[in-house]
This record gives sequence, structure tokens and C-alpha cells, in this order.
Amino acid sequence: MTGAVTVLTAALLLAGCGSGGDDDKGSDKPGDAQSKAPDDSQENGSDQGEQGGDGQEGDKGDSGPGTLPGVWSAKADGTELVMTVAGDAVSLLRDKKVCSGRVMEGDTQTLTLKCPGGGGEDRASGTVDKVTGSSLKVTWNGGASDTFRRVSNAPDTLPKDPKELEKLLP
Repeated sequence: MTGAVTVLTAALLLAGCGSGGDDDKGSDKPGDAQSKAPDDSQENGSDQGEQGGDGQEGDKGDSGPGTLPGVWSAKADGTELVMTVAGDAVSLLRDKKVCSGRVMEGDTQTLTLKCPGGGGEDRASGTVDKVTGSSLKVTWNGGASDTFRRVSNAPDTLPKDPKELEKLLP
């Protein structure tokens, strides 16, 4: 079930990002955000002292700093939330609706989302409070805080071919 949700979320994020190339003003910011992500990953590898396989993040990686790109899951008010972050793109699947937007870099990382039909406004803007190898805490503009658990890692950018989405599964 989680694999299907991962592929669905990645596919929806891919569809939402298709028009992102038209935004010439934002082309500098995604490059900046993507160029920062590899530095963070390299720091994590050197902190752990080992450069094992990506799928073998043990307890050592859980307590240290983490990176935002990935597929994350949480429950809020009995509803499952699935957030996918790839590069500077972010999507939030909730109640079978997908809100999509961008990760903004600054003093803190913020998530800015647009939701179809105006729904989900309580989670349209959030601040990343903490990221570890296995958890992500976000405080939303509506006052709620959600702690997500990492479901899987995500690439810096999503594949162009939908058939390649299956490779994102753990």
C-alpha cells in the first residue's frame, strides 16, 4: 500500500511540476536549492563515517541531521498525510487531494503550497522545524504541527518518463 501511495504521490508531483519550466524567474532558485542538497548529503555521509548503501540508514542516521528530499507520511486528525519533496518541489496528499508548491530556502526552510479549490488552507504554508534521517516536523500556518516519518528517499529531480517512477519504490 505504501509503495502505491509513493508512486501516486510522485506521479502527481511530476504532473504538477510539468509547468514549472515556464517560470523563468524561479529558474535561479531551484538551481540554488538543488546545489545545496548535495552539500547536505555529503556532510551527512562524512558525519556518519561510513558511505554504505542509501537504503541502510540505521539509528546513527536517525539522530543526526537529515535532508528534506524524500517521501514522508504522517497522521493528522485521523487522516493520512503524504508529503513528497524532490529538489525544491513539494506536494502534500491529503483526503485524496494534492496541494503542490515549493520549498523556500532562507533562515529557515518554508513550504508554500497551493491547494485545488481553496481546500487545505490550514496547511498551505509551513515552517520546517526539524529534519532527521527518519523524521520531519512541520509547523503550519493554521497552528497545527505534524511530525512525518520518512517512507523513502527521493531523487533530487523526478524522472521525466512515468515508467521510471517505479524506481522510486523502496
